[in-house]
Amino acid sequence: MVFKNFSLDIERGEFLGIKGPSGSGKTTLLSIIGGLEQPDDGEVVFNGNSLYALSSSELAAFRNKNTGFVFQFFNLISYLVAVDNIALPLVIAGSSWRKAREQAILYLNKFGLLDKARKRPHKLSGGEQQRIAIARAIIHNPSIVLADEPTGNLDDDNAEIILNELAKINKEGTTIVLVSHDDKALQYCTRVVSLSCK
Repeated sequence: MVFKNFSLDIERGEFLGIKGPSGSGKTTLLSIIGGLEQPDDGEVVFNGNSLYALSSSELAAFRNKNTGFVFQFFNLISYLVAVDNIALPLVIAGSSWRKAREQAILYLNKFGLLDKARKRPHKLSGGEQQRIAIARAIIHNPSIVLADEPTGNLDDDNAEIILNELAKINKEGTTIVLVSHDDKALQYCTRVVSLSCK
């Protein structure tokens, strides 16, 4: 059991940081919050709705509409070029590929990756893949962004670009939950929760 007698309230519009040693359950917690990993006991309530009481199709629809995930190991789709990886959440939500790509191009430009638009993930550096993953997570204006070590593969300049973008969308109302070992990244948070191994 990773968590026992655990409770966490996240306020709408909060920028929450989560830190702790390896093995303390940070990534598992993000997965549970985001509807990816059902807890053995207890519940996750989002806007008054119990996530794991939803059917699998309802839960998938919830995730697509409300959540943006930044995974520690990117999880980009290998056969899609960068612009299409970013555009995919909009297409799943019903947008045309043309309109979705137009929006994706804006994020590529914002993150300094316009020249990488037609590159597949294996042709990108780790930092470039991370920026693509972050753009994909926020392109559909989710209610909450769950970010697992989003600056872990970035140099200081690109980390600052990403953190400033997360801070910007947070000020616009998006809730951010950020897992990080980086004290500089955690300084952007309005509250930090520490997990421990026992």
